[in-house]
Amino acid sequence: MSESILSLNNLYLGYSQDKPVLHVEKVEIPRGKLVFLLGPSGIGKSTLLEFLGLMTDSCLNKSEGNYELRSEQGEALDLLGVWDRSDQEISAIRKEHLSFVFQSTNLMPNFSIGENMCFNLLMEGMTPDEAKEKVLDTMREVDLPEALFDKKVVEASGGQKQRIAFVRAFSTRFSVLFGDEPTGNLDEGNAIRLFEILKNKIKTSQKTAVVVSHDARLAQRFGDIIIEMQPGENGNPNSVLVH
Repeated sequence: MSESILSLNNLYLGYSQDKPVLHVEKVEIPRGKLVFLLGPSGIGKSTLLEFLGLMTDSCLNKSEGNYELRSEQGEALDLLGVWDRSDQEISAIRKEHLSFVFQSTNLMPNFSIGENMCFNLLMEGMTPDEAKEKVLDTMREVDLPEALFDKKVVEASGGQKQRIAFVRAFSTRFSVLFGDEPTGNLDEGNAIRLFEILKNKIKTSQKTAVVVSHDARLAQRFGDIIIEMQPGENGNPNSVLVH
C-alpha cells in the first residue's frame, strides 16, 4: 500500500460543544488515491471536509487524537496544532499543500476568467505568460474554448464555470485536492469526463483527492477508497467506515 498522506485518529467534530456530530476513530488516506466521502445530507460530510482542508477549526469538538499530513519530502505536519500558528503561516500551509473545488465555484466576478485560473500560479511565482500557458493546456483537457480566457465570469455558463473551477484547482501546486460536490452542476457526461481527468492526474502525479459526493455511481466507478458516513446509534455521534 502507498504511504499515507493524511492520518486521522480519534477526532470528534461538531459545531455544538455539547454534542459532537461525528467521530473519526481511525482513517489513513494513502498518497495517489481518489477518495470519496459518501453519506446522506446532514451526516457530516462537509464538516469533515472543512476540517480536513483547514477551512476552520471551529468544528473540532474534542480530541485526544491527531491529524497529520505527510509532505512529499516526508515531513509529518501536525494539522491539529496548526491553529496555534499565525494566519499567515496557516495560509502558507494551505497554499503549499492544498487545493479546492467547490460546487459554488467561488470564482471572483471582478476578475476575468483567465485571471481567476491564473491567480494561484502567479502567487506561486510564475510569470503571466507561464501561468497562461499552463492554464490553456488544462483548459484544452477539460474542453473549454480558449476564447473564454479573456471573458468575464458572467459570460460563462454554469457548466463552464464548474470546469473553470477545476482548471484553477488542477493548475496550482498541491498535495491534496478537496472537492465539495465538484460536479454537482454538471450533466452526467461532463461529470464523468472531469473525474476521468482527475483520476488520471491523481494516478500520474501521485497527488491525492478527497471528494464529497451524493453520487454512489461516480464513487464506485472512480473511487480508490470510499469513506462512508454512518448514523450514530443511541445518541452516539455519526461515524465513518472505510471501504
